[in-house]
Amino acid sequence: MKIDPGFIYKIDKLIEYIGTDEEEIKNMIGIFLNTTPALLIQLNQGIRTENFEEIAKSVHKLKPTLDIFGIDSLHEPIRTIESYAKQKKNFHKITELSALVNTTLDSVFQEIKSDYKL
Repeated sequence: MKIDPGFIYKIDKLIEYIGTDEEEIKNMIGIFLNTTPALLIQLNQGIRTENFEEIAKSVHKLKPTLDIFGIDSLHEPIRTIESYAKQKKNFHKITELSALVNTTLDSVFQEIKSDYKL
């Protein structure tokens, strides 16, 4: 169970919301692993096509997931991407921060799969 702030994700907020039932935690992790990659694909497609609306929409949907899974390192970057995309500015910075989001979430996916033997 990841609660230590040194990890790239932690599930203390998830536990706060759903309790400590291990099966329910694994169910929520499964939902995270199944839905989050699609949002990344949407974000990356928005980057490729320079579609600010698609970028803003995808990161807006990512925010609560990142918060629930305690991916604190992406708290500010995801909000910055959303802000810039809504303002239709700083595309270079959006691209840079999106690369960080992709890299971090790839690491989170691998770590969660390893931790929960998925």
